[in-house]
Amino acid sequence: MDTFYYLDPPISIEFIDEAESSSEDPSIHYVSFLTSSNADGSDIFQGTSVYYMIYNNPSLLLSDKTSIENLNENNSDQGMNRLIQWGYQALTTSQSSTVDLVPSSMGIAEVSIRLYNEDGNPAEVRIDGIDKGVPLRAFENKTFSFDENAQEDSIYSVPREGESDVRFSAGYSTATWYVALYAVSTGMSPSLTPVYSQVTYLGSLAITPN
Repeated sequence: MDTFYYLDPPISIEFIDEAESSSEDPSIHYVSFLTSSNADGSDIFQGTSVYYMIYNNPSLLLSDKTSIENLNENNSDQGMNRLIQWGYQALTTSQSSTVDLVPSSMGIAEVSIRLYNEDGNPAEVRIDGIDKGVPLRAFENKTFSFDENAQEDSIYSVPREGESDVRFSAGYSTATWYVALYAVSTGMSPSLTPVYSQVTYLGSLAITPN
């Protein structure tokens, strides 16, 4: 008989969806969520990851969100499978390169993510109020503090078509980029098969390069 493993998903706290409605207020340009204890799956639970994708077309981001929501049923990993299929990448920080942003050993934790520097608000990931470093893209330690004047190999370079964490739409402006963020509880079964919870949409942030 097959054994099925289930993990509870993270819970969104502070939500913003700038692909749908942009805000000029830098004080709210962040997302936050609460990790799950996953007490029922503690033997397989490994931690909580955040996955992201960069878009230059906000309508495509919202269309993708709807497609993921249609698959994202209770006790289902189909939402996560769609993220993987589309090439969503794990968010890391300058202090940690592990896929699980929050390890299971931390228990229930509150996580806040500000992707880029803005008006004195530094880019940072905070877990239970403790600074865990600058959020990084999935390659070459690049940040989300995009600078139009930065060289292509700079950590501040703007996204480009063809990069692994970019879903690019030809014919759309690159004056503003939109980053979609999802959180997911992760685990590993005794047979070493990855286990994922339902994904939690944390929202989207609009980034205009300096």
